[in-house]
Amino acid sequence: MSDNHYFSDNPQSTSAEKLIDIELGESSVSVFTDSGVFSPLSLDKGTAVLLSHIELATDQGKVMDLGSGWGPISLALALQNKSLDVIAVEINPRANQLLDKNASHLGIENIQKLQLEQIAENSVDEIWSNPPIRIGKKQLHELLIEAFSKLKPGASAYLVVQKHLGSDSLAKWIEAELSMDVIRIDSHKGFRVLMATKPQ
Repeated sequence: MSDNHYFSDNPQSTSAEKLIDIELGESSVSVFTDSGVFSPLSLDKGTAVLLSHIELATDQGKVMDLGSGWGPISLALALQNKSLDVIAVEINPRANQLLDKNASHLGIENIQKLQLEQIAENSVDEIWSNPPIRIGKKQLHELLIEAFSKLKPGASAYLVVQKHLGSDSLAKWIEAELSMDVIRIDSHKGFRVLMATKPQ
């Protein structure tokens, strides 16, 4: 794994944009990717496992994609339900440019890009995320605390995390430190899909 593409606000690698064919939920699409972003050659396995449960997504309101990258989760949610307000949160400028290009390429108009500080607390109906585990535990915890503060009371976050990268310990931390109820809804190909629900 390159050291300059994962949740980076300044990717250093030379651009090498390409068009790839992937499955996003129930849609077969072509999307643009590039070096300097997460999973530039294909839809990564964790995101694919998470999107296999896209039927669980809310059918209305605001849904945040935390760490949106070039956009697979945002695009899948927006394609499934054009009435959703999909909020893509990503600090990598190259990834944000790709998300814009992919949304335009697919005729999607219900995605907006925001940073966490631009989102009001208790305003988001759901979060879907393949979170940036490799930024380190302290930074990840700080990121999730801020992101989960945006959830409405009683709302849920769906996360996919590799088992060997600490999915079970993360679930315990969310329960203990954030007082959220965590359910494991899938364990597949070494990944856990967790649903964390904010107290009412």
